[in-house]
Amino acid sequence: MRIYLDTTIQELFDGKQISARTYNCLRYAGMVTLEDVQNYAESPEELLKLKNFGRKSYTEIVPLLREVNPENAPQKSETPEDVFAMVGDTIGEMLSEAYEALFVEDNDVTRFFKACYPSVKELHSMVMGNENNLLEIHGEFSMAENVEIRRMYARYLEDAMNRMLDGQRADNDTYSEYKSTFTELQPRLEEFSYRDKAEFFITAGVREYLQSVYERMREKQLSVRAKNFVEHAAPRFEDLAQYFDSPLLDYRKLCPGQSMMKTLTEVFNFNKLLKEEFDRYWQMSDDEVQSALLKRDYPYLSSVERRFVMEHGRDCGVHPMFFLLYNYMRISEVRNNKIFSLLYGIFDGKERTLNELAEVMGLTRERIRQITSKKLEVHDTELIMTDAWKSYDELLAMPFVTAESVEYKQLKEREHLNFDFRVFARLMQLLGERDFEVAVRNQSGETELLRFSNQYETEIVGDVAVVINRKMMPSVKIRDCVDSLQAMVSSRYTNDTRIEVEASLNTMPTEEKAEAVKLMSYIAREGLELEVDDEGRVLVQKNHIDVAEDLYTILARKGEPMSVDELFVAFKEMYPDHKYTESAQIRSWLFRHPNIKPIGNTSRYGLDSWENVFFGTIRDLLAKLLEESDEPMHIEQLFEAVVEHYPNTKPQSLEWSMGDDTLGRFVHFNDGFYGLKSKSYDAKWIEYDATARQRQSFEERLADFCAFVESYNRYPVSGNGEGEASLYRWLYNVQNEVYEIKEEYKVMLTETLARYEQDFIPRNGTENEFRNNCQRYKDYINSHYALPSVSAEPELYSWMVRSKANYNSFVDHRRKYLTDLFNYILSLGFSI
Repeated sequence: MRIYLDTTIQELFDGKQISARTYNCLRYAGMVTLEDVQNYAESPEELLKLKNFGRKSYTEIVPLLREVNPENAPQKSETPEDVFAMVGDTIGEMLSEAYEALFVEDNDVTRFFKACYPSVKELHSMVMGNENNLLEIHGEFSMAENVEIRRMYARYLEDAMNRMLDGQRADNDTYSEYKSTFTELQPRLEEFSYRDKAEFFITAGVREYLQSVYERMREKQLSVRAKNFVEHAAPRFEDLAQYFDSPLLDYRKLCPGQSMMKTLTEVFNFNKLLKEEFDRYWQMSDDEVQSALLKRDYPYLSSVERRFVMEHGRDCGVHPMFFLLYNYMRISEVRNNKIFSLLYGIFDGKERTLNELAEVMGLTRERIRQITSKKLEVHDTELIMTDAWKSYDELLAMPFVTAESVEYKQLKEREHLNFDFRVFARLMQLLGERDFEVAVRNQSGETELLRFSNQYETEIVGDVAVVINRKMMPSVKIRDCVDSLQAMVSSRYTNDTRIEVEASLNTMPTEEKAEAVKLMSYIAREGLELEVDDEGRVLVQKNHIDVAEDLYTILARKGEPMSVDELFVAFKEMYPDHKYTESAQIRSWLFRHPNIKPIGNTSRYGLDSWENVFFGTIRDLLAKLLEESDEPMHIEQLFEAVVEHYPNTKPQSLEWSMGDDTLGRFVHFNDGFYGLKSKSYDAKWIEYDATARQRQSFEERLADFCAFVESYNRYPVSGNGEGEASLYRWLYNVQNEVYEIKEEYKVMLTETLARYEQDFIPRNGTENEFRNNCQRYKDYINSHYALPSVSAEPELYSWMVRSKANYNSFVDHRRKYLTDLFNYILSLGFSI
């Protein structure tokens, strides 16, 4: 505090400039102001004659007198050495021992204490002065460390006093002064005024927050007169903090010479509320205060989310506003907010229909439609209207925003926005009309700030969303542009063509066209999945094809019949992007060309100009062959003649084809011979009796089946002669209960098949062929001492590559055969 001659003794005591003992001595002597003290005697030394006015009181009052009048300085300055010399050698030794005992431990506090008092002389001189000096606050230390510094003074005083007592030296002035100082110091070791707390022991973050609380409270809770008063008399919260524990009368110091009791009473009551806020936050760290603020302002955040918001604010200087807006909208119970959140997938990522919304909200579909047709705004105006959005001006000033925008990608990563861009687009839409500033250079080269307004609109094309700033692109009608572009793309083109995206924009102001081309290029590429080059042109490939003529060309190049599947593969090689995805889609085109003919019912086609190609059905060819033969022909003879024209046929299919002939042209003789019913044959040809096999007993057929399996080490198949085919059909009919057999026969068959199953006997042609390939692979290794290679044995090599790739999909015996082969290969030291 500033000291003047008219400063009262009471003010010096209240300001802790003098002790209670000095205050009482001067007051009882009739002195009221510091000027009275100065006029009491010609020199300050004469004050020592006052009752109870000792050297300690002297050291308190002299600096004050010197401050108002330098002539009051003592005639002879006392150095620490002079003061210490007055105690004598014996007591001096005791004080030295007490001093040395302070530095047993080595820490920041003891090192600081040692630096302040290099010897006992400096420390003795200090404690002999005003005890208030011992309570000085050291701003570079924490509150706990300041307490420890005070305790070092107390330990020194107590230790020195005990040593003087033990040495029977307690009857001297030094002991009395030490005892007096210790008595006044001890209860105040951990005592700090609110002024000290506010000035020294709060962090910058807490100080900033308390100042904002103070300003907000005085705006809301004080009258205009009181608010104007504190803004002038106490602009900082620290100005009022020093009066937290003071009576109302002390507040008059805020307005010296004025009454203003009504205003001071209002400030007094206001300061009680400010004290509560101060007590709540002053001991917190910056992070703790920030966390408390976030918990108060954003109660819908989890502790993890609050920690992220705090870290983002510390790193970027602003809270992640889109992150906060997203989390607020997800839990908001305000009706319009909830409808908006559910409708556009903000709540859980799932967009809902009007019917689903009506059911959830308990409203009619029409009412939901009416609500959603209007502009829905966020009701948390404080969240929307905060100045923090100014940090997003670069993003919000863009004519349009897409999922590929660099600004959006950076924002998404920075704010941990773990949701789809469509949700982000709806959040931008919520911002409504906002003003933002853009720095531009004028003609003079100077930078100017231009203010604009935004109004965001979300457009969905396919699965792609874009956000359009309608204040900057008011003329762009996305749906019309998309329809126009699709109409141009869907037109017929006989050659690859590039279409200008700009052509789809129709009429549009020149100032919007450049950005509109960029926007439509993105929509064409991502939303419509079109190929767009860097110059804003859509590539449209040849889309008008004469399929029939192309199929004719394919057959002419091949020079031999082709199946529909083969034709389709060749066709797709010519046009890999053609819309046809199945071979059946080109079948009708084969019949449209006059020179393409079907080869029977085989789904194979050829050209009518080809010779030696039979264009009828297999039955027609069989009938032709038998008509040309005088005697019945064996099935193998027929097969050899037919397979030239129908390479995919099998002997069994010929048997079935002749047996199922609706015209009844064929007759089946014993031993696999066939003829025509329209022809007469020698009597030696006996017609085959198909019912003979059926008359055999179950035991006989089972015995035949077992004999076959044990002979050939495989199950019978349908394509290897009538006898084997008959056993195949018998097993199929019994297993599928086509034949009704006794229960005991079922048990016999089940046990037989289970026995074969344990030996992994091939059950069909596929498994048998696979096992044979495994054996061939082993034989090759045994004969060549190497694995088959693509050059030496391409067939076995390709088979192994395919088998390894399909290993996990095998669910029959092939998995067992291949596993055994792998183990065999590994046992020989080869790698697979």
